[in-house]
Amino acid sequence: MRLFSVLSRKSGRRSPETGRWISAQTKKAIAGILLILLSVISILSFFSLAGPTGNSLLGALRLSFGWVAYFLPLLFLAVGIECIWRGATRLSRWNWVGVVLMIVG
Repeated sequence: MRLFSVLSRKSGRRSPETGRWISAQTKKAIAGILLILLSVISILSFFSLAGPTGNSLLGALRLSFGWVAYFLPLLFLAVGIECIWRGATRLSRWNWVGVVLMIVG
């Protein structure tokens, strides 16, 4: 039982003003990067360049949405960009690191 009491204690890593591990802005940025990544994989899957995962994703999109599946990557991209840049006049260093890692990876 001691293990659970140690894990449940507050640590100094939480944000002092909200008491949360990750700020809302960081969560939005992570969601935006994941949506952009999903969009890139979806677009590559249309040209059979995304491997088995992309082919499975394309099959699931076509089965679920029919011909609308061809427009979903654009929607994912737009929502992802919106999540990253909405209300932010300047991207933080970690946002740029995430974007670069997404492009390189």
